[in-house]
Amino acid sequence: MEFKGFWSDAGAPADLLTANAHFLSRLPSRVDGRVQGTTVSGTVVVEAGAVVEDCTLRGPVWIGPHATVRGSTLGPHVSVGPHARVSGATVSASLIDEFAHILHPSRPLRNAVVGRHAVISAPSDAGLQLVIGDRSVVRL
Repeated sequence: MEFKGFWSDAGAPADLLTANAHFLSRLPSRVDGRVQGTTVSGTVVVEAGAVVEDCTLRGPVWIGPHATVRGSTLGPHVSVGPHARVSGATVSASLIDEFAHILHPSRPLRNAVVGRHAVISAPSDAGLQLVIGDRSVVRL
């Protein structure tokens, strides 16, 4: 994304998170989606088609079109991409890309960059399962 007053090549996760925080700091609040049973503070944008239920949103937070967020605490500095799903999670200073699923992780996510179609959930009885791509970082 290109906008005036800030430049970053955003080639590393920390750079992506810095650019995300900068972008979020410039947004005006707007709710075009459905928000129910949710506490909102700070700048929050909920795009058309998004559903937010039983959450705490601490802006700045951006929730993309057709994303679903339920029973979660988001913010500050969180972007949830289009069609992503977040349920039963605590997320701060993170970027969740389109179609990603964050489903009841056993620990809060902070400074996370979650790619397209990625899934983060609680460990199963089979133990920890990971699929790690090029240049990934995992801290367990």
